[in-house]
Amino acid sequence: MKNLYQFTFLTLFSLMFLLSCGSKKEDIEKAGQDETSTAPADSLGLNDKVLGVARVEPISGVTNISAGESGKIIDVLVEDNQIIKQGQTLFILDTQIEEAQLKQTKSTYESQKLEITANKIALNAVNTKAQNIKNKLERAEAQYASKAITENELVNIQYEWKEIADEKSKAQNMISQSESRLREIQAEINYQQTLIAKKTIKAPLSGLVLKTMVKKGNYLTAQSEVIELAIEGPLIAKTEVDELFAEQIKKQQKAEIFSQTSGEKLGSGAVVFVSEYLKTKSLFRDQSTELEDRRVREVHILLDNPQGLIIGGRVDCVINLK
Repeated sequence: MKNLYQFTFLTLFSLMFLLSCGSKKEDIEKAGQDETSTAPADSLGLNDKVLGVARVEPISGVTNISAGESGKIIDVLVEDNQIIKQGQTLFILDTQIEEAQLKQTKSTYESQKLEITANKIALNAVNTKAQNIKNKLERAEAQYASKAITENELVNIQYEWKEIADEKSKAQNMISQSESRLREIQAEINYQQTLIAKKTIKAPLSGLVLKTMVKKGNYLTAQSEVIELAIEGPLIAKTEVDELFAEQIKKQQKAEIFSQTSGEKLGSGAVVFVSEYLKTKSLFRDQSTELEDRRVREVHILLDNPQGLIIGGRVDCVINLK
């Protein structure tokens, strides 16, 4: 009987011990889960450092360039991975219609110049005639004063002078109108030449062409996007630091960049921008580990010698807090 009691006691003690261990293991696992949930995978604090996931970008950003003009592409002078300068020709659009209109307008311009020449010749003839009548009127006035001619004869000559004066005024007005029309045609020529010049699409900014979006033969509208451009300038690693560590990030803190695949150090730099507000995640919203209620602080790291880095690529970054 005594042996039976001892066996029963040992059995109950063993069961209680196992249950206690299991409960402690569950508490430890739960505590670990709670601790992990406080810091998302893209921003962790460790030994005076903040570890994060960053994206490599030009400091001035990436932009899509629009055509700004409509027409059919007849020549493409740019390709992917090409470095371009502001003002460099990228695409040439068809200008046949505009060239034909310009040719016609230039022909009108030459005709108008001939018309002005003819009007000036006519004015010279009127001026000669007016000078003769003026001389005649002066003699008539002298003769009338000496009673050599009658008043009626003087009035007739005065009437001739009035008529020639009106004729001269009309001739001068025709020249003025012709010259005004010539200026209008010249303005039209300038406008048409501007339209033709716009058919040559040039780079508004310098940078690296990431993607050419159109091909020869495509028809463009003014809103058509033609290239994706990494704007000229140094590269940065843009990251988002979890709100738990946001207050610890300061400008000029040193940082290092590592490959996510090999762990190799790819470069270093310093913090040059720290946003003044917390926002919802935007860089890596596709991560399965992210929590919707977490907020982050955007941080830019200016890279010292970013050779071999891919624009738009993800890297690991370590920000040294001290």
